[in-house]
Amino acid sequence: CLGGSSFACTDLGWYYERGEGVPKDPARAAELYKKGCDGTSCQSPNLRGCINLALSYRDGIGMAPDPAQAFEILRATCVNNPDISNDESRETRAHACSLLGSMYLTGNGVEQDNAAGLTFSHQGCGGGDPFGCFNAGVIFANGLGVDVDMAKAADYYEDACDYDDGESCYNLSLLYKSGSGVEADADHAAELSGKACELGFDQACGR
Repeated sequence: CLGGSSFACTDLGWYYERGEGVPKDPARAAELYKKGCDGTSCQSPNLRGCINLALSYRDGIGMAPDPAQAFEILRATCVNNPDISNDESRETRAHACSLLGSMYLTGNGVEQDNAAGLTFSHQGCGGGDPFGCFNAGVIFANGLGVDVDMAKAADYYEDACDYDDGESCYNLSLLYKSGSGVEADADHAAELSGKACELGFDQACGR
């Protein structure tokens, strides 16, 4: 990090946030995430650093909570055409879009806007981020600013499940069990519930 690697600054912040190998120091972690996000003369901004910094602001980790600042960082990471020259950066940008969508959905740090929540959740999902797919599934399953559409909800849950999101696998299993938005299929429902359990979603275990 001292030598100019924005990636190293982000990684070092991760260790300080968790207290692994160094004393736990969330404030120091946030400083390092900012260095990673800002980039250096040697290396472009590290998008994981930007996301970690945004989460620090959102959740008040090592600093006073500031959801509005978290929103601005996520918007810049998702919208402002950051460097996406490698797969890691593309995946990280997609996750920033998903997180941005969730802030619109909850009205945290920005005026609540279901349409924008869906737009950015869909964008994150299209970039391969399961959180965005899950959010979009929830939007259509609950009619958040759109008509309830269980078929679309199932499609989004399936995408998220394919990306190994346990809760989405479980939600999809319930749709197959009830035949809501999909053709009822008890065997497939059981398979999906089993996968959700294997992925660590405890609510699916034993069902």
